[in-house]
Amino acid sequence: MFPIGNRAIMTWLTTFLSLGFCKICFTLISGLSSLAMVYSEPNNVDMSVALMVILHSDSIK
Repeated sequence: MFPIGNRAIMTWLTTFLSLGFCKICFTLISGLSSLAMVYSEPNNVDMSVALMVILHSDSIK
C-alpha cells in the first residue's frame, strides 16, 4: 500500500491535500451558516429552514 516512486507519492500527496482542503471548506461553510442561523431573528424561519436543508443535503452525500 505504500507508494514507491516519485509519481505515486505526488499522487498520494495531491489526493490527501485536496481531501483536507474540501473538509476545511465544508467546516467553514457549516460554521458560517450555523452562525447565520443562531444570530438570525426568530421570525426569519425561511432562512433557517433553507440553511438546514442545504446542510443536511451536503452531509448525506
